[in-house]
Amino acid sequence: MPTSPRVSVIIATYNREGVLCDTIGQVLSEQYDNKEVVIIDQTVEHELATRNYLESVSARIRYIRMDHPSVTEAENIGIKAATGEILLFVDDDVNFEPGFIAAHVRNYVDPAVWGVAGQVLEIGHRPKTRLAGVCSAARFGYFFFRHDYAYRARVPNIPEGNASFRRQALLDVGLFDESYRENGYLFGMDLSLRVAKAGGRIVHDPAATLLHLRARSGGVRMKAVRPLSYFGNLFRFLRRHHGRHERFAIALRVFFYRVLAEGWRRPWVIPANTRTFVRAWWKESR
Repeated sequence: MPTSPRVSVIIATYNREGVLCDTIGQVLSEQYDNKEVVIIDQTVEHELATRNYLESVSARIRYIRMDHPSVTEAENIGIKAATGEILLFVDDDVNFEPGFIAAHVRNYVDPAVWGVAGQVLEIGHRPKTRLAGVCSAARFGYFFFRHDYAYRARVPNIPEGNASFRRQALLDVGLFDESYRENGYLFGMDLSLRVAKAGGRIVHDPAATLLHLRARSGGVRMKAVRPLSYFGNLFRFLRRHHGRHERFAIALRVFFYRVLAEGWRRPWVIPANTRTFVRAWWKESR
């Protein structure tokens, strides 16, 4: 691999304004010359300030409009448009330090590495130095691996908003599965498992870190589109990658955390979410 392989930074965005401009500005400012920035914009109409900014950097980015929102379709359009050897997927509401792109690229000196999962931190949170015991489960521990982990590790899953792959690896195993609908929950894990099963190594590298800002508006609001599409994507993923007993074990944990634990402050929503959970499980298990 050349010393400085070409990197395509792919940003799929939806209804973001100033924070999108800030994210693009950081990528353009990165001291990594052999890069391109590919923006796939699903926003119907931007604010004037955002339109002006996008126009001001139009010569430095590849800007693609979509007329409907679909995170998986947007990412795939970005892959098809990209020209880089390395594809770096970044959320549209993040902060990172200089050297972020280079931190991803350094991992690809090893030809066995097909993908890199960067570290993702939230505002006010510090990197975790210990993993939960469930992460050591032989067959499905990866499902609960946290990408705010402080140490390098080999993993078979990625955080969709801070991950990179060799472009050829994705062309070989297939792109993101567009049947993961609306919030697209687990679409990245589905792809990374296919990469791992094909023999590619994915590493979690805390040096490639960013801060996820969780902008208050825009993007994929997981709770806003939950519960049906969220649970539907979950059970679609489990049916494809796990046996019956493993599906049951994972589903129980998800039910506890996503229905019971998250519903304790609003207990009146638990019955409705329970019905939707069962409905999605039944639909995807047939």
